[in-house]
Amino acid sequence: MRHPPAMVSLVTTIACFAGPVAAETWISLYSGTSDTADSDVRIRQPSAETDAEFHGLSWRAQAFEDSPYYGIRLTYFPTSSSRVGGSLDFTHYKIVADTGRVLAVDGVWNGVVVSASEPMNLRVQQFEVSHGVNLLALNLMYRWPLGRAAALAQARWQLYAGAGPVVYVPHAEATINGSFTSADYRLAGIGYQVLAGVQCRVSRRVRLFAEAKQDYGDLDLHFQGDTRAKTRVRTIHGLAGIAVGLGHTDAGGSSGASP
Repeated sequence: MRHPPAMVSLVTTIACFAGPVAAETWISLYSGTSDTADSDVRIRQPSAETDAEFHGLSWRAQAFEDSPYYGIRLTYFPTSSSRVGGSLDFTHYKIVADTGRVLAVDGVWNGVVVSASEPMNLRVQQFEVSHGVNLLALNLMYRWPLGRAAALAQARWQLYAGAGPVVYVPHAEATINGSFTSADYRLAGIGYQVLAGVQCRVSRRVRLFAEAKQDYGDLDLHFQGDTRAKTRVRTIHGLAGIAVGLGHTDAGGSSGASP
């Protein structure tokens, strides 16, 4: 399985924080699943005189098939009592088009004007971002204690929320008019994500968490040759994982960690 450049960069950043740190720094690993809303897809092939849009394409997540859904996050808070911090978040998830569905399509295909409802696979047999949509986000994070504990340092349970901009570095594959093509890893769009979750302190440096988040953005995929495709992603995620402390925790072992 090839790893996208965005994930390699994040792992390198995390390695820089692996030594002693005065602030509170956490690395989180997680897995889950996603659900991407139907969207329109515009396909352009100037050399084939093609510029057409398919409307209402459905996507499958295939979250537990190769390669599965996963994510890694680096979170930073200035102190164990800080409620505001930040995180750098990488999420690998997939979208695979259901090309067997009947869709409305309009535009020009192979030089012929088209306006019809027909199975997409009459023209596009495969369309998938199956090596990852590969979302890299920079989040502003906020956390607060849950229950009777008044301070983060005494809270076994915490709630947290975050939001921030994202960039997409996907790898896509398609079969158009029976010919296979691919789009290698490259910056393909920007967007944003919002997230919220709950985490539980298991030990001084270990936390478990569950989270829901949503990302929203546009993908502009550059395939081999002059083939391009554009679509919009609106994806809801459900995930769970583990956070491990890299930096400072207070002596009592009750630091207010966060994913």
